[in-house]
This record gives sequence, structure tokens and C-alpha cells, in this order.
Amino acid sequence: MNDQMNEQHHEELTRVVAPGARKMSIVQRIISIFIAPGELMHNIKAHPVVLAPLILCIAIGLLSMPVTLQGQDLLNRELSNISIERYGIDLMNLAAGANEYGDDLTGALGVVTLVTTIAATIIGPALISFITALVLLVLSKILRGQAKLGQLFSMYLHVYVLSLIGSLISISLMVMTDNYLDMTSLAAIIMPDGNISMFSFNVLSGISVFIIWATILTYLGVKIINDFSGVKAWIVTGISFLGWLAIHVGTFMSTFLIWDAMGMGM
Repeated sequence: MNDQMNEQHHEELTRVVAPGARKMSIVQRIISIFIAPGELMHNIKAHPVVLAPLILCIAIGLLSMPVTLQGQDLLNRELSNISIERYGIDLMNLAAGANEYGDDLTGALGVVTLVTTIAATIIGPALISFITALVLLVLSKILRGQAKLGQLFSMYLHVYVLSLIGSLISISLMVMTDNYLDMTSLAAIIMPDGNISMFSFNVLSGISVFIIWATILTYLGVKIINDFSGVKAWIVTGISFLGWLAIHVGTFMSTFLIWDAMGMGM
């Protein structure tokens, strides 16, 4: 009788402390991203919270906007320098050679940049996370996974929190060094003298400490939510990572492809 009661008591305790049994608070979720990602993913599987991580993403984005805008200025300067070196003209200086409306044009472009940045900060997390979750869902279903869209959406919003924090750190280092080079990426180690006009440099800059960390979180989420084997989880995660890397490289290379198509390289 006592053994049976002890066994029942043990089962009750197990249910209470099992990962995902109780919904985590937002503070617990933030901490778990860094020290207990597996437990976090179990909790997301049981409680796919969306609103809290989404609000957190927007808050981080808005608070880091001054640094983000400084990073954008560094990027524009980098594009200007490459443009002058590659084509003999500063294609980024849209006001160059303008008449008396030059200052007004510069001010208008500044306002557009600010509004665009704010809009992207507010809309971006939900849109990017939803599209990524949809891709992960399709890949998971192909491999007979049991994940639901809401679970993967919640999972990737949590991953996005880490990505935003990593991006803030990377851009802050760029601003501090006055150099558009991600010091947390392989590009800083292998091609420190490269620039964003180079395909290999962009590939290496897309492989950073925080991107690797986010990829591991995605792997854990896909594995736990789908009850996948490690191989299946890595297949889904690997395909999504390669897709992200292609978009990252294409975003930077597209500017120079457009300029070349316009005959600027002639």
C-alpha cells in the first residue's frame, strides 16, 4: 500500500515539474533562451505564447533604433566608398549635383529612412517569424512532424528575441569600431579586409556567433515540438538556415547586380 502511494505521489510530482507543465513568465522565457533552451521549447510546445515575445521584440527594436540608424549610416558610407572605387561615382549620394533643393531632398530622405525603420521594427518581427514558421511547418509536415503553426510561430518569435539582441551587439561593435564589419562573424576572422560587394565575404558575415546560437535554438524547437529524431530536426533546420543565408547574401549582392545592370560598371 505504501509503495503504491509513493509511486502515485512520484507521478504527481513529475507531472508538476515536467517541462512545459506550467506556463513560463516572460522573465523566465528570456532567461531560458540563454540557460535552458530545451526547457523553453518544451514549454512553448505546451503553451505557444505569441503576444509576450512579440511585444518584447518590438520593444527591443524601438529601444535599439538609435544604434540601428547609426549602423545604417555606416552601411550607406560603405556603399558610397565601394561605389566610388568600383564605378568612379558616388551612387549613394543622391543629392550630389542637385540644385537648391539638395538640402530639402536630403532631409526628406532622412525622414523616409526613419519612418521605414520604425515600420520595419514594428511589423518585421511578426512578419518574418510567421513566414519562417510557415516554412518550418511545411518542412516538418514533409517529414511527418506533428508541429502546429502556432507552436512554430511562438518558437521562432523567441528565437527572434535572441537574433535582435545579437544584432544590437553586432551593430554596437560596428559603431564603436567605425567599421561595417560584424566582429562576431567568420568574416572578421577570415576576411577582415573584405567588403559587402564580395560574395564570399557576405557568406562569412552571415555565419556569426548569434546566428549559430539561433540555429541551435531552432533545431531544439523543431526537434522537441515535432518529436523528431536529431537527423530529421537537422534536415529541417539546415534547409531553413541555407534559405536564410541565401536571402542574407542576396540582399547585399543585389545592390551591385542592379548597379551593374544599369551599366555603372562599364
